[in-house]
Amino acid sequence: TGTGHAYNANIFEEFNALITAAEQAGYYFETVSAHRTIAYQAMNFDSRYNMYIADGYSDADAFYMTDMFVAPADATEHSTGLAFDLLGTDWQEYGRDLHQAYGQYGSAIWLAENGHDYGFILRYLEGKTHITGYEYEPWHIRYVGEDHATFMYEHGLTLEEYLALINLRDTAEE
Repeated sequence: TGTGHAYNANIFEEFNALITAAEQAGYYFETVSAHRTIAYQAMNFDSRYNMYIADGYSDADAFYMTDMFVAPADATEHSTGLAFDLLGTDWQEYGRDLHQAYGQYGSAIWLAENGHDYGFILRYLEGKTHITGYEYEPWHIRYVGEDHATFMYEHGLTLEEYLALINLRDTAEE
């Protein structure tokens, strides 16, 4: 894998095309995360939860705050190999990590506006937490295919909303 992270080999060309286009636009990305095993995701969840506990939060509050950004071990999209956490070097040069403010940087804006041309969506959109169950993550992209991604981008839809439309269409056709 060119990223140093494993991901689904079926999207090798699409991911490389995305990264190449970004570089041609002057944006360089580092893959922070791609495929994750269930064991790794469990460790990821526990680590964040324990950080909140160490900061003095109650069990319930620590779980709630962890659950807003970290999927349970058996429910992460990263296990598909189709999801990536990407950060641009324009953000990282300041020593910054995964944070919602990243969405205001050029590389994040480019990714959100152009990813669909390569089949990728920004998975957790701002203002859609009530639909996705996760807070806005300007670094998290998911491959869904160019036609699907473009439709979702043009209509401001989350994957959940798009799947609901497909289900509604299919139910109406029966």
